[in-house]
Amino acid sequence: MWNSLLPSRRKLGRRAAALLIVAAVVGLPAVALRATCAGNSCRSTAEASSNTPFCSLPSDLRKLIEHGYYDGRAPDIIAVTGRTLVGGGDAFQVPGPKPLWPTTSENDSGRVPIVFSGSGLAPSADVPAKTRLDAVAETLADVIGLSREHPEVRSGEAIAGLASGETPRLVLQVVLKGIRSEDLEQHPSAWPVLRHLMGSGAGTLDGMVGSLPLDPAASLATIGTGGLPYQHGTTGSLLRRDEAGVSRAEGKGFEAKVVTAWSKTAPRSVIATLGDDLDQTLKQRPIIGLVGTDPIDRGLIGGNWYVGGDRDRVVILDQKTPPVEQAGRTAELLRSQGFGKDQTPDLVGVVLSGRLDELDASLSRLIRAARTASGGSFTTLVTATGRADPPENATVMASEKLAAQLGARIDVEGSLIEALALGGIYLDQQQLARFKLSDDIVLQELLRLRTADGVRVMADAFPSIAITFGRYC
Repeated sequence: MWNSLLPSRRKLGRRAAALLIVAAVVGLPAVALRATCAGNSCRSTAEASSNTPFCSLPSDLRKLIEHGYYDGRAPDIIAVTGRTLVGGGDAFQVPGPKPLWPTTSENDSGRVPIVFSGSGLAPSADVPAKTRLDAVAETLADVIGLSREHPEVRSGEAIAGLASGETPRLVLQVVLKGIRSEDLEQHPSAWPVLRHLMGSGAGTLDGMVGSLPLDPAASLATIGTGGLPYQHGTTGSLLRRDEAGVSRAEGKGFEAKVVTAWSKTAPRSVIATLGDDLDQTLKQRPIIGLVGTDPIDRGLIGGNWYVGGDRDRVVILDQKTPPVEQAGRTAELLRSQGFGKDQTPDLVGVVLSGRLDELDASLSRLIRAARTASGGSFTTLVTATGRADPPENATVMASEKLAAQLGARIDVEGSLIEALALGGIYLDQQQLARFKLSDDIVLQELLRLRTADGVRVMADAFPSIAITFGRYC
């Protein structure tokens, strides 16, 4: 029994082994445990649960982390901070504030705008509060009259009563990367265009990302597919290149490595995007396009789920490209490629980064371009990926400092850390094997980390397998 539960790709440490034992005990029939009170189970079940890795966290936080986890691709060690926050990771080296790791501290990080406007919407349409990003693709499919196969693989459901039955010629998806609803509330005069769209269409500022960590790659894939990361497999900007995502031709001499999501060597999405299904169902007649500034933006439209034949128009600009220039390139793409010119619905995604007022001005230009291209027959979706900001006067430790402190505590030649992701650590499995070590050596030092004034950095940290057994908490 026990051998069948052990992950084959690495040795289990003490914390992971303890979790498996607790999971197995909890899995025994409760009647039998009560009858025998085996191991003081009558008295200690609740205590064991609260002290088990991952189970120490609040239930709503656990659920978001579960939604953001995919076995084999997510980091080997998952970490949640407490009062001291941790920011950034290897995929976030640009200047400025870094995205935060999941934390038990209160924040507004999961709330995002979700706004639909234009053709194909019922006059009484409404977007309920707490609508998640995984509802976007299903709702747009409803608007264009596309029946997607295998709805059971996606958590998202179409927003009831939003589609009117009129099929638009063009769908314009605009995603504001790194924006959250609190940004709009703090700067109410900076987004008149988006406010007009909310008034003329249907929208809410109380949409929810639906998973943690708040990595834009995960949010974009959620918008694109209609599933959460535990279904689509894009848990963040960095992924473990698991064997399930490697073709037979690529598999020769394969070694699991950490790669950038949507790069040429990255594992494919586990489920199809709306763009994938639209192309496949209508035999490549729709025109599918994307304008972004990072390879991870590809998660918004997909393009590699169905084998062969995909001809998406993808433009990836420099990351420093201003939003207004992105809007201009999108207008050029719509015009040159013939988007919205016939009755077959087309889809274009635009992923923008920048100041809120710049983003809103660019949105105005994008809408004009979509109107011109489609003759006015278009639906616009505007949403955002979310962002976690530190509360005022909060202590934030850079992920680079965290890695340096861990390295100083572990006396081995070279680093045991392959990469840092938002909320987790990818371990160098070859290094661990070389020194005959388990993940536990890094995990225990991570749990021991303190700030200069002695405050523990992590509220909890655990091997990723703990999430798999979260149902036992």
